[in-house]
Amino acid sequence: MKKIVATAAILATLVSPALAGVDADFQKAALKCWNRPNVDGEVQKIVWKVEIDGSGLPIDITASTPKPEGGLGKVIVESLKRAIARCYPYRFPAGVYTITIDKDTFGGKSLDPYK
Repeated sequence: MKKIVATAAILATLVSPALAGVDADFQKAALKCWNRPNVDGEVQKIVWKVEIDGSGLPIDITASTPKPEGGLGKVIVESLKRAIARCYPYRFPAGVYTITIDKDTFGGKSLDPYK
């Protein structure tokens, strides 16, 4: 019985990378390639599920939050999609990883000297 439970736990970790606590590492890896747009105003929260295959290639992105509105939302979404594609190959097991973008991702700072 113990062997079955242990095997199930190992399998769950392999199938669900979030259980292994690698979502933050995946997000960090993806955001290394992100040219964040200069943002004036509040950033709407974006949560995406990114699926990668065994070679580290992103094969699907599914939004878990509504599409941000306005020009700023479109700029953030397009730049983030490019970043995810640009950082290929990812060095993580095949699976689905979460990326969250919100005001904290931008650090609450601005490079605009006329704020």
